Amino acid sequence: MPRLSRIILRSVLIRLNERYLKDANLDMESEMSEEKSRRFDVFIAYYSGTGLDFARFLNKKLKDFDTDAFLDEEDIPKSIKSGTEEWRAWIDKAIINSDRFVLIMTIGFNTRREVLRELELAMDNNIERIHCRHKDLGGKDLLVEIEGKQIDLSRYEYVTFDSEADLVRKVVMILKKKAEIEKYNIPPIFFEITQLIGRGATKRTPLPEVGFNIMNLGDLPVRFRVKTRVLLGNSDLGLIRNPKKPYYSGGILWSLNPHITFFGVFSVPRKCLDSVEDLRIEVQVTVIDNYERLHELNPACYTYVGNENRWISEPTSFSELKRFKEKPMKYN
Repeated sequence: MPRLSRIILRSVLIRLNERYLKDANLDMESEMSEEKSRRFDVFIAYYSGTGLDFARFLNKKLKDFDTDAFLDEEDIPKSIKSGTEEWRAWIDKAIINSDRFVLIMTIGFNTRREVLRELELAMDNNIERIHCRHKDLGGKDLLVEIEGKQIDLSRYEYVTFDSEADLVRKVVMILKKKAEIEKYNIPPIFFEITQLIGRGATKRTPLPEVGFNIMNLGDLPVRFRVKTRVLLGNSDLGLIRNPKKPYYSGGILWSLNPHITFFGVFSVPRKCLDSVEDLRIEVQVTVIDNYERLHELNPACYTYVGNENRWISEPTSFSELKRFKEKPMKYN
């Protein structure tokens, strides 16, 4: 083969090899990025000097129970050296992306800088913690120092274990119990009808505008539908309808993040403004939980007090009020 041809061929091979290595590195970076953003059911924190065997056993058994646990020696790439900033970045991301933080408290854990750093991060991010105390620990072994302050972990709830199997049994029992509570609890929300419209309002707005405030009191996002019905005297004026944005007729699914309040507003029909008949509003909220189950809450009923431009809540439905009005009940 002529010398010029060999040079050209070698150049082409070098470029192909460079391109292959670049693509391989990009694929590896993409995989690592996806792994770092992965969510975990549980983060396992431990002191390797006395708690490694407990952590390994717990991690293995949790996976047998289909619980996705994070253990540093398994879930951080081997190419990343322990104790480095890159290694800590993986730890921090895993803690933030975990639903619960299991702290295995064995001899010496309270003096280890990395363990305390992980505990501090979990506390700062309000990660639900499960403290597991080995039976050999004394009261002083539960004292930790975080940000210059001494914290006594014995003041928090914890379980005591004496073996690997005992640790697994108690952690799994706690996780199952919490899962059952979450499964059957209705996401907590609060809502109200008001003429104090908007955040921080101090002056009541006149009709026809009506304020509707709703708050997600829980620690998880919540979805729901709202149906708002207007009644004037004995007449049912129907649902509050807006073809473009049917928020108050059940046509749109609402979504609220944890601890967020939405300040809404709608308008009642103008015929309500000059009427001397009782003006009432009934709100029906249907909550959709994380298992896609529907929870239809009891109707919330409000009666308008015109001379004070405010609403009072009724502890019953309007169908019940109507029945009582049509046929007064007698009491002995």
